[in-house]
Amino acid sequence: MIPGPYLLIGLPLAVSPLIWLFRRWATVAAWMAAGLAAALGILVWCLPLNEPVSILGHQVLMGQSVSVLGRVLVMSPADRLDLFFVYGAVIGLFLFAWRVSQGWTFFPLGAVLLSVMGGALLSESHIFAVLLLQVGATLCVFLIQGGQTGSTRGALRFLTFITLAMPPLLVTSWLLGRYELTPEDTGLLDASSILFAIGFAILLGTVPFHIWISAVGADAPPLVATYVLGVFYAVAWFIMLDLVEAFDWLATHPDFGTAFRYSGYSMIIVGGVLASVEQRLGRLMGYAALVDMGAAQLALALQSQAGLVTALLMLSTRAISMTVMTMGISIIRHRAEGDDLHRLIGWGRRVPWATAALVVGGLSLAGLPPGAGFPVRWGALRLIARHQAGGAVLLLIASAGVTIGIARALMALLREPEPGYVGSEIVEEIETAHRREPPPEPEPEPRLAVVMIVVALVVCIGWGLAPQFHAGIVQRVAQSYSFLSGH
Repeated sequence: MIPGPYLLIGLPLAVSPLIWLFRRWATVAAWMAAGLAAALGILVWCLPLNEPVSILGHQVLMGQSVSVLGRVLVMSPADRLDLFFVYGAVIGLFLFAWRVSQGWTFFPLGAVLLSVMGGALLSESHIFAVLLLQVGATLCVFLIQGGQTGSTRGALRFLTFITLAMPPLLVTSWLLGRYELTPEDTGLLDASSILFAIGFAILLGTVPFHIWISAVGADAPPLVATYVLGVFYAVAWFIMLDLVEAFDWLATHPDFGTAFRYSGYSMIIVGGVLASVEQRLGRLMGYAALVDMGAAQLALALQSQAGLVTALLMLSTRAISMTVMTMGISIIRHRAEGDDLHRLIGWGRRVPWATAALVVGGLSLAGLPPGAGFPVRWGALRLIARHQAGGAVLLLIASAGVTIGIARALMALLREPEPGYVGSEIVEEIETAHRREPPPEPEPEPRLAVVMIVVALVVCIGWGLAPQFHAGIVQRVAQSYSFLSGH
């Protein structure tokens, strides 16, 4: 009998060395990594938790618990849906990286990261989950750097802030364990709540701990940024919700909603302002994600089941929006040899599909039509406005700031390049030379990359037109958490 946790953790670890061996053959490595993620997603979604199933002559029981180093690993219904989100989100990233390289580390280490994130979600021990999150962050550093020899700012900032978040979270879990043994010592609860707030404020990028988000957007390969900000960040959210679920007094703490509310305010204000004036596409994406992260915290601050559903919907649509946006940024950054606005001038006509992906994904991340983020952001605005009208207004302004940033990028892409100045004595000679030797035609966008972009655009827009497609799944995830049942 093979327990499900062994399969979900062991299979990526077994396949990743093979992916590493084929790292120079992008086609083989990409399809192996994407196939691994797809196989894990099918196993998680299709196999029952409490009934053994025969696979290749072996009995597999997905819901069976196992003990590793004295820590219990088991898949709950909520973990099942969380893992399905993780595996589904990375399939598209692996496939698109087949056509637009994201560094040789992306495929093998991305596969190992699936094992680490799976272990963190399956762990019943919060200390073990937090430690695995730190291991995952260390792997993300190599993905962010991606073999680049330039700036290490994004990787170092990410690792520094994730590491700073670990001590308060580990001590929180330890104090809560002590409280279970000595429930009369209520001082442990006060210390735990403070450390919980500090740890997750750093981990989730609350201002002023947000600077790693924009640095990752600027320095990491674009699809890696989506992996970190869209998938790894979601796993951190799931671990936070699991901790609150295990100690539901945290959700009833008088400052729970206030802490998330003001954290959300700081993120949407800073993200919206900086996005409106940003000059680089990578940083613009980071600030747009910061606004969306803040909006999710505002929804959770409502301490209602509807707010939790809205926050989880934002996690799912953020991954979709960022995937589409980074598909466009990957091609634009490669062709323009950078993503500064002054480098983008005139490239919109040469890479039209990449430009479309940038705009649609960016507007979706800003919460505007026609992308997947629009119905969720509109629902969040309506929900927040019922309780905090000022918060809804700030969120609208922040969305406008992100939209301004996207519009500035689009105008730069569509602008005609300005001819450089030449002296009057050589103008005629240069014009004659240009007539004799016409400039070479720009290389077209890779056909397979264009096909993938079109598919991603259809999915993003279709998700926006039919949000009920995934709303039911997200509601099932939210219903598995009971800490808001009294609100």
